[in-house]
Amino acid sequence: MDLCESRGVSIVLGSIFNSGILATGVKPGARYHYETAKPEVLSKVTAINDVCLEFGVSLPAAAIQFVSAHPAVTSVCIGASNVEQIKNNYRFVAERIPLEFWGELRKKNLISDWAPTPGSERA
Repeated sequence: MDLCESRGVSIVLGSIFNSGILATGVKPGARYHYETAKPEVLSKVTAINDVCLEFGVSLPAAAIQFVSAHPAVTSVCIGASNVEQIKNNYRFVAERIPLEFWGELRKKNLISDWAPTPGSERA
């Protein structure tokens, strides 16, 4: 992504919920990259969701806003199959997420130290 940014190439992201696990959290039969989610993925999503609960942040809002923070990202395609999902997606984009939330994810090594986050210098 940084290479794209350095060359002025815009990024359009799709499938940001990784087959749904970042939209729903860990559930029986959870999928990640179109396969059954492996235990290490389930563990990481559970840990991220725990931080979301601690800060009163919805997991889908965190996913959408995290991927949107990179300066090279110009569009994020968020799927919806009905009007209610469209309304929810709007709420996720508009949801206020405290800056401390991103710091806690970093502190727990759930996101990289170098990853841009909403409100960071690179975002």
